[in-house]
Amino acid sequence: YFPGLLPFYHEGVERTWGSLLKVLEYFRTPSGYRYLKFLWGLYRFEDRKGETRHEVAFLFSYHRYSQGFRLALLHGLLALERVGPDFRLRILGWSFF
Repeated sequence: YFPGLLPFYHEGVERTWGSLLKVLEYFRTPSGYRYLKFLWGLYRFEDRKGETRHEVAFLFSYHRYSQGFRLALLHGLLALERVGPDFRLRILGWSFF
């Protein structure tokens, strides 16, 4: 993570204040999972086997997976989805098409 403001590590301090002190957080596991969080979670990116997810706060999210994708605005109030060959438009939770 960046910036490293504290010259020491303490679990209690990290749990309480850690998220406020990190502008950029990135980690990757040996299995291929990647995670990026920027500006205290305003932008978030996740990548795991066959799935990617981009989120900009509650305003916009894009989730791509092996059978399709989901593009959502305002945390799902308006969403466009593709599952296999089928497309769906969701408005306020109601599905169309």
